Amino acid sequence: MALSSLVPQTVSSISLLAKSTITGLQIWSLHGLLLTIEASGFSYVYHVQATLGLALDILLSEENGLVDFQQGVGSLINAIVAVLGPELAPGSIFFSRCKSVIAEISSQQETATLLEYAGKYLSVRFTQQLVLFAPQAVSVHSHVQTLLSTVSAGQQPTLRHLAVSTLRHLIEKDPVSIIDEQIEDNLFHMLNEETDSEIGSLVRATILRLLLALCPSRPSHWILICRNMVLATSGRRDAGNDSLNGPENESGMDFGEDDENMVSSSKGMPVQGYAFGAHMINHNRDKHLRYRTRVFAAECLGHLPIAVGKNPAHFDLSLARKQAANGEISGDWLVLHVQELISLAYQISTIQFENMRPIGVGLLTAILDKFEKSPDPELPGHLLLEQYQAQLVSAVRTALDASSGPILLEAGLQLATKIMTSGVLGGDQAAVKRIFSLISRPLNDFKDVYYPSFAEWVSCKIKIRLLAAHASLKCYTFSFLRRHHSGVPDEYLALLPLFSKSSSILGKYWIGVLKDYSYICLCLDAKKNWNPFLDGIQSPLVSSKVQPSLEESWPVILQALALDAVPVNTYGNSDATDENSSNNSLISGYSMVELKLEDYRFLWGFALLVLFQRQHPAPCRQIIPLSSEVRYGGDSPTEETNTTALKQYEIVLPVLQFLLTERFFAEEFLTLDSCRELLQVFCYSIYMDDSWNTLAISVLLQVVQNCPSDFLESEALGYQAMELLLAYIFSVFQRTVGVLSDHPKTLDMEDLISPLFITAKTLVKRFEAKKQFKSVVVAFVLVGYKCIREALTELSFSTVYDFVKCTIPLVKKLVDGEHLVLDIDAM
Repeated sequence: MALSSLVPQTVSSISLLAKSTITGLQIWSLHGLLLTIEASGFSYVYHVQATLGLALDILLSEENGLVDFQQGVGSLINAIVAVLGPELAPGSIFFSRCKSVIAEISSQQETATLLEYAGKYLSVRFTQQLVLFAPQAVSVHSHVQTLLSTVSAGQQPTLRHLAVSTLRHLIEKDPVSIIDEQIEDNLFHMLNEETDSEIGSLVRATILRLLLALCPSRPSHWILICRNMVLATSGRRDAGNDSLNGPENESGMDFGEDDENMVSSSKGMPVQGYAFGAHMINHNRDKHLRYRTRVFAAECLGHLPIAVGKNPAHFDLSLARKQAANGEISGDWLVLHVQELISLAYQISTIQFENMRPIGVGLLTAILDKFEKSPDPELPGHLLLEQYQAQLVSAVRTALDASSGPILLEAGLQLATKIMTSGVLGGDQAAVKRIFSLISRPLNDFKDVYYPSFAEWVSCKIKIRLLAAHASLKCYTFSFLRRHHSGVPDEYLALLPLFSKSSSILGKYWIGVLKDYSYICLCLDAKKNWNPFLDGIQSPLVSSKVQPSLEESWPVILQALALDAVPVNTYGNSDATDENSSNNSLISGYSMVELKLEDYRFLWGFALLVLFQRQHPAPCRQIIPLSSEVRYGGDSPTEETNTTALKQYEIVLPVLQFLLTERFFAEEFLTLDSCRELLQVFCYSIYMDDSWNTLAISVLLQVVQNCPSDFLESEALGYQAMELLLAYIFSVFQRTVGVLSDHPKTLDMEDLISPLFITAKTLVKRFEAKKQFKSVVVAFVLVGYKCIREALTELSFSTVYDFVKCTIPLVKKLVDGEHLVLDIDAM
C-alpha cells in the first residue's frame, strides 16, 4: 500500500516496453507487468482496462503464434481475474475481454502440439481463477464441463493435475451446486486410468472431499456407485455358507441367492432418494476396473457411516420414516439403506481378494459403531442390528480363519469386540458360544503371533485386539449374569468354568498390556524396571502405531481384570467349605483372575490415576485418554454410549468395587492409607453429577462394609468416611429438595437414598456408641424433617417419609440410655 503511488508510473513504463518490436523485450515486459499486478493487488484495478487492450494488441499481432507470447498474455489475464474478483460480473466489458483473450489463445490448437497444450493449460488456469476469485461469473455447470474435458489420461500430467485441483476447489466452494453434475463416476474412472501417482492421490482426495460434501443428502447414491465399482466383476470366492451362490448379471447388481448367513439381496428393492441418479454409469467400463480402483471404492464405503454427518435421522429408523413421509429435506437417510450397506459390507468381507476383506470387516465395525443403539420400531425393546447377528458373526468367523492374514485377523478381532460391547447379540447364547470358540484358537497360539514380513506393530495390534475381544466377552457374560440373577441359560453357565480356567493366562496378558500402556502414557524411562509385554513397544514408532488400539482397549481390559478377581492363594489354608461359601459371594460363583500383591497395587494406582487426572488444570490434556471408538463394557451402569457422554469414572469406579472385596482386605492387599487416599479422591469430586454419586456411594459402601474394624477405629478414616457420607446426603438433598414435585428431571431418589442409608447404617453399626456421633443421627433426622416440610406432592412426601423411617434404627442404636420417640404417623 505504501508503494501504490508508484504503480501508475511503473505500469506506463513497462507498457511502453511491451509495445517494442523486439521479441525478447516484449516477453520480459509482459512478465514485468505480471509481477506488478501480483504486487499491487487492488491498486491495479484502475489499470486493468489499459492492460487488457495491450494484451489484445499483442495477441493480434503477427508474432502472436509464439508460445511465450501465449503464456505471457494468458498469465496477465489470470492475474487480472484475481485482482477484479467479485467485480468481474457476467456481461461486463472486463469479463468479456478476459474471456475473449483466453478463447483466442485456446483456439490456436491446430498450429502445434506445444501451442495446443499451452492453450488448454491457460484455459483451465482461467477456470481455476474464476472459481477461486469470481465464482459468480460463470455457472458451475460450465466449469464442470470445461474441467471434465481435460481430465482424460491423454492430456499432459500438469494439465490433468490442474484440472483435478480446480474440481476440488469447486467442490469446496459450492458443494450444493455440484450435486446435480454427477461427476463421481467420471472421477472414479479417471482414477482407474491415471498412471501418475501424485495425480492419483489428488483424485482420491477429491473423491473423498466430494463424498463428505454430498453424502449427507445422498447416501444411497454413493452406496450404488461404490457397489458398482467394487462388485464390477463376478470374482467372489465360494466359501460354503459364507458365499453368494448364483451368477451375477451383466451390471453386477445381482447378489445371488441368500442363505442363512446372508442379508437378503437388494435386488428388486426400490432404492429411495437419489440412488438411481447413477444411471449414467457406464457398466462396460466397470468390467475393466483395476484392482486399486475397486479397493478405493471399498474404502469410500468405509467412510460412509461417518460421512453422512450427525443428523439423528440417519441413524434412527422411526425418525427417518417420519421425515421421509413428511417430505422433509431429501428423505434419503442412511438407516433406510442399512440392509443394503450390511449386505455389501459382508460381500466385501468374503470377496476373493484377501486384501479387500479387512475393508469389508472394518465397514461392519463402523456400521456397528453408528447403529449399535438404534432401536427397531417393529420390535420394541430390541435393537435394529439384532436381525443381522448371523452376518456379523459369520464375518468374524471368516476373518479369524487360520489362513487369514494379520490385517484381516486384526479387523476380525476388532469386529468381535464391537459385537460383544454393542449389545446387538440380544442374549443369543449360541452366538456368544460361537464367538468364544472363534477367539479361543488365536489365544492358544498367542506367544507365536509374529509376522516377519510385516512391521513390528502389526503383531502388537493383533495381540491387543485379541485380549480386548476376550475381555469384552467376559464383560458381556457378567453383565448378562447381573441382569438375570435367576434362570441363567445353561450355555452361559457352561462358559464360566472356561473363563475361570483361562483367567490364569489372560490375567497375566491383560496386566502386561496395561503396564505397557501406562509406561507409554506416563513417558517413563524404558530402561528402568520395564520388561515390556509387547515386543518392540519401546520404539517410539511402534508405540505411536499401537497407542490408538491401546486407548480403545484399556477400559474393557481393566473391567475384565477386576470381575470376580481374587488374591492369589486366597484359599491355600482354608477348607473346602469356606472356599465354597466364599465362591458363592462371587457373581459367577468362580474365582477368576488371581492377582499378586504387585499386580493389585498396579491396578489400584492405575485406577486412581484415571480418577485424579480429572483434576488436571487442562482437561484436554489427559494422561490416559479415552478413545472416541471405545464403548463401555457390560458392567457399566450407564446405558449411554455417545462419544460426547463418555466418562472415565464410569469405567473405573465399578472396577474399584471389585478391588474392595473382603478377600483383598483379608489378605492385607489394602492398607489404611489406600482407603484414605481413595476417600480423598471422593472428597475432591463431591459436587459431581448423579452418575458419579451413585457409583461413589457404592464404592464407599464397599470400604465401610469390608474394611477391618481397626481401620474404622482410626479417627483419620472413620471421621473422613462419616464426613463424606454426610456431604453426599446434603449434596443430594440440596439438589433435589427444590424439584421434589413431579418434574421431568426429578432424580430417582431410590437409586441414591437406598445405598446412602445402607452405608450410614453399616458405618454407625461398626462404630462404638460414642457421644460425638449422636450429632450425626440428629443431622439425619433434621434433614428428613426439612424435606417433609418442603414436600409438595404425595409422591415426594412418601419418598421423604421412607427416608426418615430409615433413621429410626440408627437413633435407637446410637443413643445409649436415652429414648427418642419419633411418632412418624402423628405428623
